[in-house]
Amino acid sequence: MDARIWVLHSLFLHSKSLKSAVYFTRMARPKVKCSGAARGCRHQIMLWEKKIQLAKEMRASVDSETGQTEIRAMKAEIHRMKVKHEQLLKHQERMIRDMELAVARRETITTRAEGHSKTDKQFLTRTDFHHKQTELRRKIRDVHKATEACTTTISELEEMQKRVSDHLVEKQAQLAAAQSRTEELDADLDQLMALKRQNLSELVALQTRQKHLQAVKDGRYVFLYRSKDSLLVEHARMHNWLATVGAILDHVQDEYPQFQEVLLKVRQTIASKLESLGPS
Repeated sequence: MDARIWVLHSLFLHSKSLKSAVYFTRMARPKVKCSGAARGCRHQIMLWEKKIQLAKEMRASVDSETGQTEIRAMKAEIHRMKVKHEQLLKHQERMIRDMELAVARRETITTRAEGHSKTDKQFLTRTDFHHKQTELRRKIRDVHKATEACTTTISELEEMQKRVSDHLVEKQAQLAAAQSRTEELDADLDQLMALKRQNLSELVALQTRQKHLQAVKDGRYVFLYRSKDSLLVEHARMHNWLATVGAILDHVQDEYPQFQEVLLKVRQTIASKLESLGPS
């Protein structure tokens, strides 16, 4: 008996949940949720069929003389469930018809729009226009974002260019100062090298002279020119030869200015020799 009461109580609770489901199903919009509601109703119908079958089996197993009150309550509940089952079937059929009508209406609208688009290329439906307008707005928004990003990047690059330009100007000033200093050092180096060569020449001349004087002192020096006249003749010949070489170097320097720096040292050496020899 307790089992039957528990089954009846559970059937009563399930009937309440079914009422709530049917109520919320009716409140939902059929065009959007017809398919989901139909599946839910089909599931509920299958559950109720199982529960009705279970109730019939329990009714057949219950003794006819005992529990008449509970049996009558169960019969009433079973009748009520059958009625609810029929209502659910009707509601399912109605939702299926609504869904079929909605699909047919949608296909009709689509076919009509395709026909218009084939006959008139300039014809746009409201949906197409809305889609194109949304797409254009999205593209405009993307272009604005890209423009802002490019503007920011350009500003950053301009600032970087300004910093690099300032740094370059500073480095150029430092380079110019370094080049000027290098030119000064090169000029000083050239002067020192010329002085070194001059000193070296003088040193060699003095060493040669010392050697000759030592030979004279020791009585081993052999005079190249025994007379003063022959010495003067050789002196004049050497002076003329150096003068001729100096004139040739001057002419070469005028004709080939690119060798002027190299020939200048030789010309200075010849000039110093001429000065040491004195007038012819």
